[in-house]
Amino acid sequence: MLTRISNFSQADYIPDIPAHTTPLHVISEVSNVRIRANKLQKFRGGVYLPYTFPQPPRYIISGKSWWFVLGLAKLYKVAYGAVTDITGALTLNTGEATGWVGEIFNGVAVATNGVDNPIVWTGTGNATYLPNWPPGDVTAALCKTLRSFKNYLIAGNLTEDGEAQPNVIRWSHPADPGTLPVSWNILDTTKDAGKHILAETPGIVIDSLSLGDVHIIYKNDATYMLQTIGGAFVMKLTPLSLLSGMLRPNCATNIGHAHVVLSEDDVVMVTPQGVRSIVHNRIRANLFAHLSGSEIDKVFLAHNSAESEVWICTPVDSAWPNIAWVWNYREDKWYKRGLPMLAHADFGPQQEAGLLIIDATMLITDAPFLINNVMAMSRSFIGAAYASSKLTAFGWANSEFGEDMHAVVEHHSYDFAEQEGVSPEHVKLVTKIRPHFSVDTAPGTVVTFRIGSQMQLGDPISWSEPKSYVYGTTRDIYLRKTGRYISWRVSSQGQQHWELDGLDITYQLVGAY
Repeated sequence: MLTRISNFSQADYIPDIPAHTTPLHVISEVSNVRIRANKLQKFRGGVYLPYTFPQPPRYIISGKSWWFVLGLAKLYKVAYGAVTDITGALTLNTGEATGWVGEIFNGVAVATNGVDNPIVWTGTGNATYLPNWPPGDVTAALCKTLRSFKNYLIAGNLTEDGEAQPNVIRWSHPADPGTLPVSWNILDTTKDAGKHILAETPGIVIDSLSLGDVHIIYKNDATYMLQTIGGAFVMKLTPLSLLSGMLRPNCATNIGHAHVVLSEDDVVMVTPQGVRSIVHNRIRANLFAHLSGSEIDKVFLAHNSAESEVWICTPVDSAWPNIAWVWNYREDKWYKRGLPMLAHADFGPQQEAGLLIIDATMLITDAPFLINNVMAMSRSFIGAAYASSKLTAFGWANSEFGEDMHAVVEHHSYDFAEQEGVSPEHVKLVTKIRPHFSVDTAPGTVVTFRIGSQMQLGDPISWSEPKSYVYGTTRDIYLRKTGRYISWRVSSQGQQHWELDGLDITYQLVGAY
């Protein structure tokens, strides 16, 4: 008898539903494998960029022709193959766990760490404190989040003249193109600066992010929408949800038509029309089982727009995020990828020739720098690897930072009851596997297959000895494994790329009960 996964178009990683109730193509466990374009695809690996940072990078912001790298007490510019300390006269006291919040506003990098005055960097010279701050109506002010909205800056979770105002936001007077706001003074009637208290819930402002013509503000327990309305009130604040907010700063990302947000108990898509879960009965329980412990403050979200992916980067038994739960929003698929202990990540825009140089062992030419005839670091997903004090580039190699990449994908406890005449109680004997790999798999690539079995669902899975499949040489994999419930595992431990289109499993019934 034969059961076939003709392609993986219906595949998804769904660990929250008991595996024995799911079809054969549903993924029970996955690491470093994408589910995309009807295939299982091993992730391309990453490289460390050849830059040395005296202080580890905690946060990165991409500009048109540079990267702004923020450490705890030092700031750096990365451009044209060089690292430059641009801290200047600033004295910074950033916390390792709390880190930074920032982005580009009018071509200028703006950021805050919640314990010092906000900072700016124009792209030249040294960074400075944000001009015209503190606001003129107070003598001292700090903010834990600072974001842009049209030509306004939005500051939230404030401390003003020593008084904590965690549920308050401020907006600046609108800035002229290419400039920074000239005022935050809400008492100056000639300016449009203002202030709102978000009092509907007891929670605190965590972060905010623009979405088209609106700005979404997240407390830990609520979500609000801010709109410009002009006139004396300038801004209108409307609750979107009084049940869902954000877990911590940098836990939202903009995918164009919506935000993807990690809340205290869910992963949600936020639009001006409302909030909905994208993980319920899929990965929610599995994800939040790993979101605990003292390192939870280091969780962050990043948008790998080249791959239409949102990465939820989390520390699992690690001081820094070492696993990403990845959502491909174009195909609505979940999977996971390992990380090199990242503190932050960002996607860089098209950049000037010669901006960044990859490892010298790769093919590099001068203008622009090329890697295998592709522009180096142009439209690239970059990570701040805190533990190694390096920047990383993802998708540029088959190795994982110079080492073999371990990739694995599994389905557990299939009972074959979808097959005519087969019952869950039947004992099955699996005798052969025939994988179908894409032509994008390199000849000679070695992939390992295993079959697992259980007589009862509560039994541990007993796996067969690993069988190697060599693409271009091997056709079928012969083995023998008996049980009522059958599992399969595909894995590799090397530097070859592979893409699996489908899988045939040959079996026979050897007992009715």
